[in-house]
Amino acid sequence: MEKETIEILDVKGAETTSLLNHNTEEIPLVQVTQLPSGFKGYPKGTQISYRPITLGELEALNSDEMDATRAVAMLLKSIHCTTLNAEDLYYWDIMYIGIQRKLMAFGNTKGTIYNICPKCGKMVSKSFEYTELAFKELQAPDLPMRMTVSGKELEFKPLTMKQFLQIEVEQGELGVYARMIANLEFEEAYKLVKNAIGVDIKKLRFADQQLDYGIKPFKVKCPNPITIDNPNFDEKQGHSEQNPKQIVQLCNEEVVLEVRSPFEVVFPEDEFDGNLEFEIQYG
Repeated sequence: MEKETIEILDVKGAETTSLLNHNTEEIPLVQVTQLPSGFKGYPKGTQISYRPITLGELEALNSDEMDATRAVAMLLKSIHCTTLNAEDLYYWDIMYIGIQRKLMAFGNTKGTIYNICPKCGKMVSKSFEYTELAFKELQAPDLPMRMTVSGKELEFKPLTMKQFLQIEVEQGELGVYARMIANLEFEEAYKLVKNAIGVDIKKLRFADQQLDYGIKPFKVKCPNPITIDNPNFDEKQGHSEQNPKQIVQLCNEEVVLEVRSPFEVVFPEDEFDGNLEFEIQYG
């Protein structure tokens, strides 16, 4: 049974704390009180906070020189953790914090995600408000998750942001499995995963399932028109306007739309729409 989801917080009036020893610019930090991981597997007493997006950061993110690596580095620099480096927090926890920062800067903005319908092959899109986003909770009741695989006692944890950035395309899912193993060096873990057989394959896939969490996908019905054979076509009458051989109807296939790329929801463009939510006086 799927666990309760974590909703995107309403950040208006969010609690801030002046951890000025972590922030030389003296910008108040927002304390993180919940995460999709439930703080599982982090050192006891871990406290996490983040700096809201500044105008200077927004300008930098929208510059021609900005790329994915620099944008992620900027996000990590805005996050402060008492027990770990920000890059050692779980990938989807970082994404959650990134969305909170964007909401604090712009309010309930809108986004659009896309996918191809598996039935008709046409593009399907959905516009959504950020407060519609919800995160799946981590399935594992506690971390690390321990199992014996290939005769070794292994400890599994979700991918950290650092590990996510180290994934190489040619390693595929094997690389992901290997980086989830917390108590082995990557080379040894990758060899173990690559050579897994029998029940060990099931164990690794189960670990991946237990450690999988993130933004819940949207499910929509494909609205695109498709042409099909008319089930009521009368061959004796032949094709006519009243008795068409083919008819047009909505595809109506269920399409899953997933938010996978952080650029889809985390890194802001300049989204000021002219709506003022504050008092202003002139003269």
